Order: sequence, then C-alpha cells, then structure tokens
Amino acid sequence: MSQAIWILRYDLTSGSEYEYLNWFHNIHIPEKLARSGYLWAVHYKGQIVNSENKRSYLVLFGGVSTRTFLDPSPAELRGMQDDLTKEMIGKRLSSKGNVYALEWSVNGSKNVQEPRSIQIDFFSIRADGNDEEVG
Repeated sequence: MSQAIWILRYDLTSGSEYEYLNWFHNIHIPEKLARSGYLWAVHYKGQIVNSENKRSYLVLFGGVSTRTFLDPSPAELRGMQDDLTKEMIGKRLSSKGNVYALEWSVNGSKNVQEPRSIQIDFFSIRADGNDEEVG
C-alpha cells in the first residue's frame, strides 16, 4: 500500500503534446517506477485551460513513503537530468508539485449496491522558507 503520493499538475501548449506524452509514458514513467520505493503511476489529461490553448495534466506517483520522493529531492533530481529530460520538462507550463503522506483512510462497505463516487481529499502545509511544500 502507498503511504505517500507525489502529485504534479502542469499545462502543455498545443503542438508539444505528442512528443512530450510519448517521452513521458515510454521513458519517464518507466524510469521513475524503476527507482526504489515507487509503486505506481497514473496520468490524466484535463480540459483546455484557457484561450491560450493550454491543456492541463495531472500525474500521481505512489510510493512506500515520502522519502521516495524527497531523498533525493525534486530540486536535486533536476541537477541529474539528461538533456532529453530537461527538454521535455521544459515543455511544461505552470508546473506545481506536492508530496502527500497518507495519514489515514476509510474503505466503504463492500455491500453497497448504489453507484459510488470517488473522492480524494488533500491537506497541504506550507513550511516558511522552503521552496517545496513540506520536505
């Protein structure tokens, strides 16, 4: 079970999507999942954001603990990126990431017959003087 989730939200301008998504799904996600502590990844495409023709994306990585995503930190990982990764990450606009720790969860009854909706609640804390949320 995942005890931590790393969520990245970003936009892509139209025209860069095919190249970026090919890299992201076929190279970047497998590289992340090969690292110790990564358990799973999902990637969602959102709606066109505004008149600038940007499309929003959301990616979630599950990990065994927050240490999976913070040691080394995203800032430290940026210093180790190859040229292709730097180029592809440079295609992201308005990128924002957060690392969340699972505090507790509730699983509903398995006998529920009516349609269920999925809800995920996130709580974020900002640590003053730190460019990452908490880490």
